[in-house]
Amino acid sequence: MNKVILAKEYAKKKHEGQKRSTGEDYYIHCLRVFNILKARTGIENILIAGLLHDVLEDTNTNYDEVKDCFGSEVANLVLECSKPYDTLHSRPALMIKFADMLDNVADRPKDAWVKRKIKAIKDSSTGN
Repeated sequence: MNKVILAKEYAKKKHEGQKRSTGEDYYIHCLRVFNILKARTGIENILIAGLLHDVLEDTNTNYDEVKDCFGSEVANLVLECSKPYDTLHSRPALMIKFADMLDNVADRPKDAWVKRKIKAIKDSSTGN
């Protein structure tokens, strides 16, 4: 099975029952982070780590499980993304964290102008 498809199923299962502050399923956030990254890179391990970026923090998943399923490079990226922002060092981890932050900001602004700008950025990154 394609590793990206497997990662999507894995993330969906791991975040099952979790909701965002917006009320939507948490997994939708993972997909949006993936789509933001996909518009910038085709590197499979970065895309997979983007899908899994919160599994160590927000689920009962541990590093070894991610490593066994997706390899040490993906597990290391997910671990790096689970650390505070000021400890990120690798370019791939920064890419993932910025995609995560972009999507998180879109959930929070109350100002309509900010929401429109964020939508325009997201649309341009997904080709819409």
